[in-house]
Amino acid sequence: MILDAGWSGETIWTYDLADARKGLAACYAACADDYAAKYGSRPSRFDAMVAGVRHVATLPDPVGATLATVERPSGIRIRKVRVPLGVGAVVFESRPNVFVDTAALCLKAGDAVVLRGGKEAFESNAALAKCVRGALGGLADAVGFVDVLDHAAVAELVRQVGLV
Repeated sequence: MILDAGWSGETIWTYDLADARKGLAACYAACADDYAAKYGSRPSRFDAMVAGVRHVATLPDPVGATLATVERPSGIRIRKVRVPLGVGAVVFESRPNVFVDTAALCLKAGDAVVLRGGKEAFESNAALAKCVRGALGGLADAVGFVDVLDHAAVAELVRQVGLV
């Protein structure tokens, strides 16, 4: 399981917390006050993201769990087992916590993920991508970040049927 390979909340947040905070500050500065109020600019948001990663890390490993077993009249046993999907793609609005939460859940499930957030949180998501990928070390490619704001990039991503 990838989460056990060194991706702890502490690793993420000590890796480049200053860049992540700078990205969030830019996001809030560029948006209306009500937007900043909705998404929060308090350091507790970072603490909540770290707590979320810690929580996901404590969840049972879903990969390999048997969901059902059926024995056919011929004596053959059939098991329904959870397996990784492979590579997922998630396009989400401008909420930086979604980047971290989604990455943690996908990695826990043994999947790689390509993430694309909204333009309002682009700098924050870029900083978080750097943090997460840096913390994963040799497994950094398991979390992808679409660093192109053009809508054509999303269209291209969703056309990757069979790959994503």
